[in-house]
Amino acid sequence: MDAMILVDARGRHFEIGGQVPRRIVSLVPSTTETLFALGLGDALAGYTRFCVHPADKISPERWIGGTKNPKIERIAALRPDLIVANLEENRAEDVAALDMIAPVWVAYPRTVVEAIADLRALGRLVGRAVQAEVFAATIEREVARTRA
Repeated sequence: MDAMILVDARGRHFEIGGQVPRRIVSLVPSTTETLFALGLGDALAGYTRFCVHPADKISPERWIGGTKNPKIERIAALRPDLIVANLEENRAEDVAALDMIAPVWVAYPRTVVEAIADLRALGRLVGRAVQAEVFAATIEREVARTRA
């Protein structure tokens, strides 16, 4: 994979192309679902107690608190190499504390187009660009079909 720079919603730069994250913590229920859909359930070291889908794969042992009150010490103990958050859903002070533990990718999609772009970026970030592209293309087709 060639090196590439991705920019998150805070304007932080992430260089990708080397080692892919192996221990991910998700602070966003929809992102947790997406990571499972991309085949990364085993890489999810932790997620919030509001992450309940896919129900057959969620394990309460991996809960790290809530979206507004993540357990920072618990997350640190998991030794993540990537944490994913949302600008609106997660508190800035928690994200700042988590920045001291591992890189924090912050998304902030406000439209369907932005959500699809974030899906593609997340796929690149976690080494699942092909799977994310297939997922994104499916969503785009469905959106186009509903607008037709």
